[in-house]
Amino acid sequence: MTLAQALDKGPDGPNFRVDVTAFGETKPISHWAVDDRANCGAGTLRKRLRDGWDPEQAITAEVQVDGRRGTGVPYTAFGMRMSLQDWARRAHIPGTIIKSRMDHHGLTLEAALRSLGWVPHPQEHIALDLLQIRAEDLQPGDNIIARIQDTGSGQPCFTVRRTSDTAHNPS
Repeated sequence: MTLAQALDKGPDGPNFRVDVTAFGETKPISHWAVDDRANCGAGTLRKRLRDGWDPEQAITAEVQVDGRRGTGVPYTAFGMRMSLQDWARRAHIPGTIIKSRMDHHGLTLEAALRSLGWVPHPQEHIALDLLQIRAEDLQPGDNIIARIQDTGSGQPCFTVRRTSDTAHNPS
């Protein structure tokens, strides 16, 4: 199957949809994972159900925190609920960067994502690009996502989010 075909099927396509009945309602796992009663993401919920958990318990049970991985607990931002890993995939920003921004600056997820230059529906005519650039190539409006070391020169480089207007038409 091509990537386009897989995306067309979506998480609730006929080959992937798993309906779950709990609390007198029947809906797919992806909908339960963003329900206000959910204390886990879709992946955790799917695994719990596959392991034979009672649906209501699978939805509401707190996630055991494993220091090597995220908690799987849904985060609410911009009126939506998803796991941190899902937010990271959607924003195209590594989850470790988002979590670090939240932890070190005491920010909510929404504030952290905004501080990294991401909102769910940016203006349609402005696309955002992630670039790796040297310090001397920083421009006004660049939003620094991460600082990295250039292995060749040993000089600091930056991963920045830059609007495509600036990225393609530097002043």
